[in-house]
Amino acid sequence: MKKSLNIVVLENEETNALAVALYCWGHVPSIFNNIDDTFGKLASSLDQVDALIVNIELNTDAVSRLDEFLHHSSLPCLILDTSVNRSLSQGVVDYLSSKTDIKKLVSWLENINKPERVFEEKNPLFTLIYGSHAVGETQPSDVMDILKVARKINKELEITGVLLYNKGWWLQVLEGSFSAVTSLFFDHIQKDKRYTDVTLLVLDPTTKRHFANWDMGFYSTQDEQDSNLSWTDLDTHPAGELIKQKLSHSQEYTKYFMK
Repeated sequence: MKKSLNIVVLENEETNALAVALYCWGHVPSIFNNIDDTFGKLASSLDQVDALIVNIELNTDAVSRLDEFLHHSSLPCLILDTSVNRSLSQGVVDYLSSKTDIKKLVSWLENINKPERVFEEKNPLFTLIYGSHAVGETQPSDVMDILKVARKINKELEITGVLLYNKGWWLQVLEGSFSAVTSLFFDHIQKDKRYTDVTLLVLDPTTKRHFANWDMGFYSTQDEQDSNLSWTDLDTHPAGELIKQKLSHSQEYTKYFMK
């Protein structure tokens, strides 16, 4: 049985359509129609709330308050209004490509507080990070194809990780056995004609997987043009800081991916 989630919903009082849908899916929505009541609920019972969904337009002051809250909170947050999302500076939220994108919303809910996968590690773990540059223009359909193939191959090889993209630049983190990650990189990725300047940045032993649930997560620093790609929320992931540390001596790539 799927876990019932306690979700705070900030929504237009005329419809409350999203809250009704959440209730029908077996979740427990707390419905609010203004920002003051919403933050009042979060302040009094944040430890009992699983997620926040904002399905309403906000003025500048409300966006600023939401921005400040997200900066200090690890609460999963979904923004359905893209104008609100673009106004946030923290870059820690996901949003739907349209308000009817129910499939993605359900997927988002299913992954909240999802237990980390447990691997029976037979060999020492390694983290491999590389950077590259796309040859030609990259379309959203190209990214979808890359993710589809990567997730299939990585699942078979017990490799986990994340793929970052920004204006033609790629950064990928691979976790797995030494033979698995190095074979994938040297025998396949480095020979892929779709990329140039393929550079190995990090190859270090590690004691645990930081992306155990991701056959290949995806994060784009670009705005709404990538919103339908199901990008993974890297900034709120504990391993986000790990990547920043690993790349601290690689200025060429940190300037493209890390604030």
